Amino acid sequence: MSINRGTTALSTLILAGHNIAKPLADLLSQHGHQARYTEQLSLAHELAQQHLPDLILVAPDQQSANWPEALTHLRPSASYPQPLVVALTEPSLAPGELIQAGFDDILTLPVQTDLLLAKARWLQINHPRAARHNALVTDRQHGGLDPITGLPNRFLFDDRLSHAIYRARRDLFKLALMLLDLDDFKQIHERFGDDATELALREIGARLLTVLRKTDTVARIGHDKFAILLEQTDHQDDIAMLAKRLIDRINLPVDFAGVPITLGASIGIALFPLDGSEVEPLHKAVDLAMYKAKQSGKNTYAFISQRQEQEICMLNPS
Repeated sequence: MSINRGTTALSTLILAGHNIAKPLADLLSQHGHQARYTEQLSLAHELAQQHLPDLILVAPDQQSANWPEALTHLRPSASYPQPLVVALTEPSLAPGELIQAGFDDILTLPVQTDLLLAKARWLQINHPRAARHNALVTDRQHGGLDPITGLPNRFLFDDRLSHAIYRARRDLFKLALMLLDLDDFKQIHERFGDDATELALREIGARLLTVLRKTDTVARIGHDKFAILLEQTDHQDDIAMLAKRLIDRINLPVDFAGVPITLGASIGIALFPLDGSEVEPLHKAVDLAMYKAKQSGKNTYAFISQRQEQEICMLNPS
């Protein structure tokens, strides 16, 4: 059974002894998947946060751990697609206890390779990351540009972010990544329809460009989401000021056939290398920051950095 090149490869993490983990890692690699393994739970936590695996295989009887707590650390935040966490266990271990501890599925040792590959194949097709892969294929077909706003789409933005990370490492400067989510945008669509929402998206895209530098990148990466890349940003106060200016500009009404449409936005902010050193971890961090801003009352911004946790700025306190 070989990987279908029309689907995206899985990222897999194996927490088990070398004699169990290496053959499984080799098998998955031979079928086109990325596979990492370790015997150390603490290192597994780090690898899970860095690489955001789709599939995690764990041999719980080889580890002494509080598994409900340990599995919480292995999984990313609820806002990110969750991995399938599978216990690799001897037949004598009670499966009910493992499921209660938080494992999603069980494979009995020695693992049947056909069964493992079947699970991997199922994940390729049904995992939320597959939907993202399909979206990226669509982005490529549009030449890297969003058809409504004319801004870069997710595919082009991630390409620019990847190159920016390379330059930042080489030249030792910092980056900031912003995720801007329009608050309650669904209600605008329900009230005014497609024409109004497309007009609003084009207007918001144009307004963002007027606030940002020519060296910055702004992209539309979701229905109501924009991503912003700021290069060579050393001062967090300046980033915070920019976030406030962006929200102030978005708050200006959009005229639709004589009817003013008022919008708000929540902005999450993540910093390279403080909050992530690769594209995926930075996206995860900025996504968490955006949800933090949403939970803090919307129409506001929030840093995900630990040193900034107490500095969520409420722009329109009630």
